[in-house]
Amino acid sequence: PISNDLSAIDACTQAAAKAGTKLILGFQRRFDINFQNVKKQITQGAIGEMRTFRIVSRDQAPPPAEYLKTSGGIFLDMSSHDFDMARFLVGSEIEEIYVKGASWVPEAKAAGDLDTL
Repeated sequence: PISNDLSAIDACTQAAAKAGTKLILGFQRRFDINFQNVKKQITQGAIGEMRTFRIVSRDQAPPPAEYLKTSGGIFLDMSSHDFDMARFLVGSEIEEIYVKGASWVPEAKAAGDLDTL
């Protein structure tokens, strides 16, 4: 995300408008080769008709405990990427979301966060 604070986001959009430029938020996962290959297979119909789409998210390694204390949590820090990936791969807006999470890493649990969605 641009920021965890809506007023900071508003300030960014206002600054861009005042400068006569666009404010662009980029999601890098769209350019990862693996996701590009998945998109190609979906577009070409290689997997058939898509009726549901499931994403499982986790970091390769747990973030440091100090980071967990000040982060926005897994939903704010990672879910925007998952929502973008769903929209990118499926090619439409999200209609319904169901989320189930767990804390397997003691540091995440201690911070009141989840580490797996």
